[in-house]
Amino acid sequence: MKTNYFLKIFSVLFLAGIAYPSFCKDIKLEVHFPSDIDISKLYISYQNGLTTTRVNHIIKNNIFIFNDSCYDRYGRILFNYRDSMGKWFPGNSFWISDKPAKIIFSAGNNPTENPLKNYSLENVISLNELYEKKVDVTIRQANTDLNNYYNQNVSGFNANPEKRIIFHNKLDSIVREEVKLIKLHPDDYYFLYYFQDYVVSSQNSFTSTELLKFYTDVFPDSLKQTFKGKQIVKTLKSKINTKEGGESPDFSVKDIKGNVISLTGLRGKYVLLDFWASWCGPCMKLTPVIQEIRNKYPKDKLEIISITLDDNYTDFQAALKKTGVNWPQIFNNKDLINKYAIAPIPQVYLIDGNGKVIYNKEEENDTELVKLQSLLSSVVK
Repeated sequence: MKTNYFLKIFSVLFLAGIAYPSFCKDIKLEVHFPSDIDISKLYISYQNGLTTTRVNHIIKNNIFIFNDSCYDRYGRILFNYRDSMGKWFPGNSFWISDKPAKIIFSAGNNPTENPLKNYSLENVISLNELYEKKVDVTIRQANTDLNNYYNQNVSGFNANPEKRIIFHNKLDSIVREEVKLIKLHPDDYYFLYYFQDYVVSSQNSFTSTELLKFYTDVFPDSLKQTFKGKQIVKTLKSKINTKEGGESPDFSVKDIKGNVISLTGLRGKYVLLDFWASWCGPCMKLTPVIQEIRNKYPKDKLEIISITLDDNYTDFQAALKKTGVNWPQIFNNKDLINKYAIAPIPQVYLIDGNGKVIYNKEEENDTELVKLQSLLSSVVK
């Protein structure tokens, strides 16, 4: 990743009136891969404390040099690898700081195994190992069972809503146990991270207001003052603002054609906001549904705006060409993404002519946009 990316992030923060974090650090990581690794099957992403981006890796002599920045105590780098059938092996996730770091992946004896399974570390913390160490085995097993249930049944969620209900009940049960566990370890930075990634970012029955109160009551000031702690508050407040019945955050942005789009400029119309990415399978499955909506309703009644979380413009353009979408597209606008507290995607909002949120896909558990289509048929005349 290039340094100018972080200059752009700084510009966004500066223009938004947000102070630049004093603990932004330089990250230097050296990664060694097995000699027989297939680079085309490798996917690397990096979370700098502000956002997650795909890493366009250049590997020479099986060594990858990664230089970047971090706005939190640690940056998180994730390595994923596909098998010969295209299925992803479980990912390896690590924390790195401003200390020069090294990860050495070593090949196993079985060529069908994940070549990133075995490793040695220098100034690197394995989040997989921390998860095994700090999270109760009952919760870990429940999460494994939940993932298996999802993979086996997700294709039937729309035809059989009962399966979707079972999934969300299982998830909610796990989240409630995770909240109990977090409450036992309020001073542990790992559980601040765990709260953000496993509770705040998941779809569960806790309201954002309840989670904000939990955060305020449970975590000490030392963790609340971290950048991650402040990001959690910002995310939860944004989620509260974008709940159904709330006033939608205003924005003024340029689409990929250079046209300025502002929410206030669309007053009087219904506005559908679609947050997606080319690497998100469920997002791509929803594109034909949104295309049907576009074809059904005139632009003077309904405006559709898609905001991609892609950071690779080539991949983004390839997805647009494949789908043939014909509505405004906004490329990777971090400020807009943060305003709407986007974590899981796809995420879709419907905003009425007065700027009020009247539909929130996450809130409605509307996997196939069935509820959205029903709502549109009743309100767009």
